[in-house]
Amino acid sequence: MCGTAFDTITVVKQIHSTSVQNTSEEISFSVAPNPSRGTISITGFLNSSIGTNEMMVNIIDMTGRVIYSDVLPLNNGEINSSINLNNNIANGIYIIRLRAGDISKVLRFSLER
Repeated sequence: MCGTAFDTITVVKQIHSTSVQNTSEEISFSVAPNPSRGTISITGFLNSSIGTNEMMVNIIDMTGRVIYSDVLPLNNGEINSSINLNNNIANGIYIIRLRAGDISKVLRFSLER
């Protein structure tokens, strides 16, 4: 008989849980009318626990170029602002990127004059 000795090995596995915050409860925005003739309204709300009273708005064309940028005020987490796009912006599909604190939202709209 072979005299093989085995050591006892104890394996401890640690499990770390990661939670994903549901941002649908924190941010809800819409753009109207869609399609637009040059003036768009952005309405919605942001959870007040985000801790900011302003929102960065960028409108981006399909080539990735920022054609409009502004900081809009939040009133108790709510936004209700209109943006007038100048006449030299071509018809097409555009992306609106809204950012407040660590939260961001992307909306799309089309411009048809």
